[in-house]
Amino acid sequence: MRPGRSVLSPQRRDLHTGAGSSTTLALLSATVAMPLVLLAAFVPAVLILPLFGMTAVVYAAIFAAIAWWHNDARDADGVTWWDVAGAFAFIGFAAVLLSKPQEVLLLLGMH
Repeated sequence: MRPGRSVLSPQRRDLHTGAGSSTTLALLSATVAMPLVLLAAFVPAVLILPLFGMTAVVYAAIFAAIAWWHNDARDADGVTWWDVAGAFAFIGFAAVLLSKPQEVLLLLGMH
């Protein structure tokens, strides 16, 4: 067995497609940043943090679906779509946890 290969599933290591090239990452950054800029421009300040958190969780679901569709290995050496989805989930849950309950209730229309 070659060094660096997984003992449990050596064939999965060869399926790594990664999160893509720099062009893909630049397009991804623009796609993610645009709704956040619009969010900051048109939403009252008290609602930005809970909306940002919810948006990040939605992005996490989208990138997890992309990772599943690409059949990315979860234990790959480089950054994969799974890593991007996990980062968005972590950021989203942290933002929602840091927002105040009154802000979330206001966002959901339950004053």
